[in-house]
Amino acid sequence: MSKTKYTGVTKDEKTGKYAYYFKSGVDLATGKPYQERRRGFSTAKEAFEARTKSMNKIQQKGGIKYTSWTFKQFMEELFIPNFYATTSEDIERKRQIIFEELIAIFGKKKPREINTYDVLQYRTSLLEKYSNTYARSKMAMLNQVLRSAKRHGLIFHELPTQNVDPIPIVKKQVDFWTKDEFKKVIQSLDKESYFEHFIYTLIWLYYFTGMRVNEATALYWEDVNFDKKTLTISHNLQYINKENWVRKDKLKTESSKRIIGLDDNTLTVLKEWQNRQAMLTKVNFILSPNGDPYPKRSIRDQIIRYSKRVGVKSIQPKGLRHSHASLLINEYNVNALYIQRRLGHSDVKTTLSIYSHLYPNADTDITDKLSLISSDCIS
Repeated sequence: MSKTKYTGVTKDEKTGKYAYYFKSGVDLATGKPYQERRRGFSTAKEAFEARTKSMNKIQQKGGIKYTSWTFKQFMEELFIPNFYATTSEDIERKRQIIFEELIAIFGKKKPREINTYDVLQYRTSLLEKYSNTYARSKMAMLNQVLRSAKRHGLIFHELPTQNVDPIPIVKKQVDFWTKDEFKKVIQSLDKESYFEHFIYTLIWLYYFTGMRVNEATALYWEDVNFDKKTLTISHNLQYINKENWVRKDKLKTESSKRIIGLDDNTLTVLKEWQNRQAMLTKVNFILSPNGDPYPKRSIRDQIIRYSKRVGVKSIQPKGLRHSHASLLINEYNVNALYIQRRLGHSDVKTTLSIYSHLYPNADTDITDKLSLISSDCIS
């Protein structure tokens, strides 16, 4: 039998079938550790889902006690399998790092032995090593794990996280390119080069549409209507590697599904790239040099590469979305409601909370207009 990536699932190399196995605390009826093994599943995922369902069923019956389990046992036998059964693979990869860290720190203790001092030490270590945002996400996961342990009867008292102050939210402003910075980068790209022509199209499209990174990487050519001058944004790309990705029609919010207008120059950029790309092969994805979806980390690498070449500050891929918002606000003074719809925010409060700092002259404009009115009112 060989291990698989799914906890408690193995493969029989002779038959090609999968089996699951788990221990689940102590059977209250017999006083012995409860164990269960089943074979004959066609896929590892099928075996994993059956394992999780069986474990949940046993827990709901209340015939098992877990009080002797360590934090490590609880994580590996119950929490992680349940968590993975309800999340996508890209989230699994990100959370696995946190799970491994929690097990390394708290694994040998029983959940009820973890105290407030332990949590405070962990909180302090996070703030020394990570940003506030990432530290908050790790603390939130620890709290989620301990709440689950309490539900399963491994903690009898109040949660040790209850008396620990939450890590404060620190809003970090995202760097973006001004119009002049964008021009320096875009005009430095040589469209005679196939790859630089691709990067030209990529940066241009993000800058002039304000799409989220994974919205644009999911675009097919069929999403562009050259006659109506519109772009339909309806998919999101979840990318692990070039063999493991999925184009999903589930976006961040319902408002994220939208149709936006494209200016004539952007349509020309897209048409030129479509013709160039078609000379290589038939490709569904707009942002692809070779037919495969383009990964987010490669976008970041190319932005760093070409911004350094012209002496412009490097920004994150999502900084191009902020650059678009800045363009609309500072160059054209576009109404926040329009920006909300174009960027796919669920409400205008989100738009204003993110981009209010981009209205530096708003108060001056208002006072100038009030001055004109008040002067006219003076007798």
